[in-house]
Amino acid sequence: MPVDGFSSRYISEGYRDTEAKRAAYWGIALGLQAVDGLKPSTYLLSLVDKNVKGELDYREVAPLLSCYHGKDNSKDSRQGEADLAAARINELYQVPGFDLSVECLKEYHHYIFQDSRTDAGRFKQTALWKPEEILFGDTVNYIGPQAVARMLSRAIEDEQGLIWSSNERSVVTHRVSHFTRQIWFVHPFNEGNTRAVAVFVGKYLSSLGFDISNDSFKEHSLYYRNALVRACYFNVAMGVSATNEFLERFYENLLFNSSYSLQNRDLYVPELAPEAKRKAIDKLRAKG
Repeated sequence: MPVDGFSSRYISEGYRDTEAKRAAYWGIALGLQAVDGLKPSTYLLSLVDKNVKGELDYREVAPLLSCYHGKDNSKDSRQGEADLAAARINELYQVPGFDLSVECLKEYHHYIFQDSRTDAGRFKQTALWKPEEILFGDTVNYIGPQAVARMLSRAIEDEQGLIWSSNERSVVTHRVSHFTRQIWFVHPFNEGNTRAVAVFVGKYLSSLGFDISNDSFKEHSLYYRNALVRACYFNVAMGVSATNEFLERFYENLLFNSSYSLQNRDLYVPELAPEAKRKAIDKLRAKG
């Protein structure tokens, strides 16, 4: 019997399933591929259009992509990864529920990259480094493999132990940025860290009641990754400090629909640039 106009029975399918929500989740899933310079295929985009319009179930997308790309992604391995990772990210967002735990982060990584990586869901066993454009070839000094489990557990246990006592913008964006930075700095997996962390934090925010369905990830995923670089990079000898400023701007736009200008040119670290490039950066910033 209905109670005050609502069903008294549990619903197992179609949770908040609207065309707008489907489009928003695909926007996140597709946008996040840009963090690794990946672009989806036109075939995936055609499937996305059908799913958003309600003509295709979201669970049918990955099997169709697997057939299209072949078991070995022989058409284009990078595009195959982009397509299938996007489909899996969309699937994760379609299903409610979240567990704030190290195991959940590992499960998300495994789920997202199950079709393209043999090490999906497994922590790295060697140290990682990556030359960053905004650092002019320098790298973030990520946490070493021997400390991955310990540092992730510490970050998540600290978050579990805190009480959300305020929904003030500055408090929320500072706290979310700090938590994201702690997880990403560990860089627990060989590849796909930004995508896995973004989904993990995004699902966490959704579980807290925040709406993350605007276009922030769709349009500014590369800015998001570079903001994480700035949050984790420091070089005392060069006078460069880590800063959450850019990450907080991203999250304020995402969570509160603020209108900060998110420009990648603002994320370059001029102290690390050769003199000629430093002058070029100054000119770009002067133009606004």
